[in-house]
Amino acid sequence: MVFRFMGPLLALGLALACGEEPPPPAAQPAPATPASPAAEAPAPPATQAPADPTLRLLAEADAGSAGSQATVALAYATGLGLPHDDALALRYARLAAAQGEPDAQFLLGALLQEGRGTAADPTAALQSYLSAAKQGNVDAQIAAAELYLRGEGAPQDLKEAAHWQLEAAARGNPDAQFQSGLLFMRGIGVLKDDAAGIRYFRDAARGGNAHAAFVLGVFYENGESGLRADMGEALRWYQIAAESGEAGAQFVLGERYEQGRGVTASRDEALRWYRLAAQQGHEEAQRKLERLERQPEPDAAAPGAR
Repeated sequence: MVFRFMGPLLALGLALACGEEPPPPAAQPAPATPASPAAEAPAPPATQAPADPTLRLLAEADAGSAGSQATVALAYATGLGLPHDDALALRYARLAAAQGEPDAQFLLGALLQEGRGTAADPTAALQSYLSAAKQGNVDAQIAAAELYLRGEGAPQDLKEAAHWQLEAAARGNPDAQFQSGLLFMRGIGVLKDDAAGIRYFRDAARGGNAHAAFVLGVFYENGESGLRADMGEALRWYQIAAESGEAGAQFVLGERYEQGRGVTASRDEALRWYRLAAQQGHEEAQRKLERLERQPEPDAAAPGAR
């Protein structure tokens, strides 16, 4: 699993890797006061925090700071700022999670689910995800939904899966919005509702989810799920999806340009989109690309053409 929550914690980890730190505040001189001879004896030196930011972070984590423990756990888990060490990542994630730190609870769930630093334990992973999900951690909500959907860590529970996916979607996560659209389209854990599915697909596509944009393109081309057939609107969504790297949309655009369906036929554009899809392993695009590249260009094929 890629650790997707990596917001402020990843920024801290990257800062550690680069050796960056904010400048310390300037010390203010104490006002001079007459001193007695006894007072002139030097005071014992105050305990100094480590100057190195990594050592300081580790010291804070060992002193019990949940935020520092979570950052250290992430650094060990990813190898950013500290050597990669799953056992230490697990140790610090447990410490921070026990203090209720939601990012650490999500990270702990991921480590437990994947068996990193310990034997895989999907039941414990789900419980850790749920602890974070209840505090609004979107990635934990998505992870919990996936486990409930697959029946890992608990008996399959489609309603719980839908509940947590919709919670994440409500917080604006495009991937959760796309998955929520699928749930409504298929009636999984919720009543089947094509209109609701379309709304979630639109939200997801506007948020940058290329799969949702591709699905909208298919629906508009075929006039499915309550949408009126509209090739212009279909091509608009295909273009958005293809430019975002969706191989299926790139293949479809290649076909449309090769056939001149809804667009002016263009061998060059067809080749371009087939090639992009083929580079991602789209097998049909690879076959059509090879066929089209073997064909002579129309002008060269025409008798007496110049």
